[in-house]
Amino acid sequence: MAPTTVIADASALISLRGVDQVSLLPGLFRRVVMPPSAVAEATQRGFTFPNWLEVRPLGRDPDARVLAARLGAGESEVLCLGLELPDSWLILDDADARDLARKLGLRMLHSQGWAGLVRRHRPNHA
Repeated sequence: MAPTTVIADASALISLRGVDQVSLLPGLFRRVVMPPSAVAEATQRGFTFPNWLEVRPLGRDPDARVLAARLGAGESEVLCLGLELPDSWLILDDADARDLARKLGLRMLHSQGWAGLVRRHRPNHA
């Protein structure tokens, strides 16, 4: 069963755009959330945001454990939103961010799981 809410870093959407599969996301997940820093990063790389994507700022001060890790702004905000939205799953490609997510007890879609979901829902999948 796929998670209903995912919090994505910019790289997830940029990667899917590269294979023309961004439109699959709203069919896979009820909510696709990105923090403002990830949105800014994706925008700098030419990504245009669909109306189903929810941009959500942090609802509280960043977690001290996340700040101490000195990750990029997008990864840090994804982790902090994951702590704020406990039923969500994260999509991260940065190894240090994934390691910290595991330490914080956050759930993630790993590369193989993410790729598998996309393959199963591609229009030309047999």
